[in-house]
Amino acid sequence: MKIYWGTRLRGFLKHVSECVEDVEFIQKSQFYEISNKKSDLKSRLIRSTAFDLIGLFQTIKISGKDCDCYGSFNRFLDCDKPYFIYLENPTALYHYALNRLRYPSGKNKFKKHLYDPNLKYIVCMSEACCSTFEKINMPLPEGLKIKTIYPLVPQNLKINEELIERKSYDEVLKCLYCVQGKSFYTKGGRDILEAVTNLQDKGCKIQLTIITNPDALQEDTLKLIESREDLTLHDFSFSYEELESIYAETAVLLQPSSADSFGLTVLEAMKGGCAVLGSKLYAFPEMIEDGENGVLIDPLYWTFTPENYPNPVAWGHHRKVRLSEKRSQKYVDDIENALKSLYSDRDKLCAFSKKSLEIANSKFSEETICEQWKEVWDSLKGK
Repeated sequence: MKIYWGTRLRGFLKHVSECVEDVEFIQKSQFYEISNKKSDLKSRLIRSTAFDLIGLFQTIKISGKDCDCYGSFNRFLDCDKPYFIYLENPTALYHYALNRLRYPSGKNKFKKHLYDPNLKYIVCMSEACCSTFEKINMPLPEGLKIKTIYPLVPQNLKINEELIERKSYDEVLKCLYCVQGKSFYTKGGRDILEAVTNLQDKGCKIQLTIITNPDALQEDTLKLIESREDLTLHDFSFSYEELESIYAETAVLLQPSSADSFGLTVLEAMKGGCAVLGSKLYAFPEMIEDGENGVLIDPLYWTFTPENYPNPVAWGHHRKVRLSEKRSQKYVDDIENALKSLYSDRDKLCAFSKKSLEIANSKFSEETICEQWKEVWDSLKGK
């Protein structure tokens, strides 16, 4: 079966193409993980409120391709064959612009594409996305199916239970914080540094590895990291295999984010047998079972409400920046206390880490996810 993708593809979709037999992905551009400055500028422009009145959002025209069906990531297609959409969250279809469907022009355009007979499936990256789609947007037409299929992260062959025990009981607790540089502050980076250095100053032997874009960090943050031997900063220059090794050596992933719609790093860390300190935001609780494989705390601010609806107060980069600049001692204390509990109770840490690996290789296994995709693609054959 040949699937022609009308959009650029996130790297995790490459894993699907490698794992599913008899399916060939054809794409007009390469896989990517981090957007460039040009695409960021274009995204900010198209999300401008000036376009709300006319209901502007991108649709991609495509036809005449040698394929069985089309695929799309976060975009409607205008095409000549059946197609499916893989969706990050319900607002991604109109560039996360919350008022884009406010006026009749936007609603009518959205309905036209939603009711396109060639659109056969909406596949959501999380249950948070799937369960809120119709409430946020509009009811689905009869015959259009929607389901959740989580991103595929391959099994990490560099980890096993023996290695989990070794890193869990190591005198030095190895932690990891991994985030794109422009999101370092909006996803809790400053607060994590404060919590970790507080514990280090109290005698806890904790090493924190930070993977981000150093040129996006403020001078005081860089100076703090450079001044301490137990804080290590790396740029995004690792291969996927190198990242697998880093996860396998890490005991705790720190991801108490306030601004994620999935958090692929969490799933990658779980595949590496890491306990996770995360937030209660959006899809995180679908991966992190509080008290089972990690600890969940309230985010600093809620990009999505606890009911998984977009929160206008915290929507958009500038609002996130302003909210992240408001210091919250409770948020820092929550991170510090959660991390201290794992540092002090290594039996609990080890149990959490083993449970992460178990969940990652069952609920999020390659076999499970590939079978779910096969069901979607089989339903499109011959249509």
